Amino acid sequence: MINRLKKYFYKISIPALLLFFYACDFNSPSDFEVPTWYIDLKFPLVQERYGLDGMIDNEQIFATSDSLGMQIVFEDTLPKTSIDPSYLEVNIGSEIAYEGTPTISPSLSVIVDTVINVTIPFTPGELINVSGATFTIPPDSDQQIFSQTWNDIVAAFDTTFPAIQIDLPAIDESELPEFITEVSGVMIQDDGISDSSFFYSSITNNGMLTDVTGARFSMFTGSSVAPDTLADHLQSVVVKDETFARRTLIGNQQLKESIRMLFDFDVAAHSNNT
Repeated sequence: MINRLKKYFYKISIPALLLFFYACDFNSPSDFEVPTWYIDLKFPLVQERYGLDGMIDNEQIFATSDSLGMQIVFEDTLPKTSIDPSYLEVNIGSEIAYEGTPTISPSLSVIVDTVINVTIPFTPGELINVSGATFTIPPDSDQQIFSQTWNDIVAAFDTTFPAIQIDLPAIDESELPEFITEVSGVMIQDDGISDSSFFYSSITNNGMLTDVTGARFSMFTGSSVAPDTLADHLQSVVVKDETFARRTLIGNQQLKESIRMLFDFDVAAHSNNT
């Protein structure tokens, strides 16, 4: 009897299991659609500003410039911390050795001592005084001439003087240390002595009938396009029997490839007709 029941159970249960497996339906993942919901949202348009005054305490919370925002500030003071110098020292265990022997910078001595003598030319070398007598230049005694005669002399006097240029000697590059790649100029000695390095100019009106005007004596260095001014002496008027002289210390200034000196002055005409 038991054996029969087992056989009967087996016969019934096997078709039931097969029927269960065939009843399952699996869809492909590619056919899956994400559900979508559509919700209407409405935002009212307002033209009012709502401040945050109730949240501002001006201690840690501050309002922005437009009063529509706020800034939260956290402040504190950090204590000073000192570091023992021994922590910053690192022993390398080596020395820096310089190749070769120390070299002495080359010496450059430039002495400029220029005296400029200017003589007013008279052609011919004789003049006529107010009495009609002829006298030579320079006269042996004081003479009187007409103002027109003097003005003719002044008009013939050319006050355009050429510039004096002194080129500095070149420095031998073989005398320079290896770490120097270019020399832009040399420095003028400045040892604190008043007559060590200076530019001096002087002009004397030695008894001329009229004034010397527009006197200028200048000293430049560098290119002619944009030179550096070392000294510039100006005097508008030098009257009869007077001297204009000026000295400018030029120590501790840089000299470039050359020195240029310019000088100029005029002689005034006589205002009277006689």
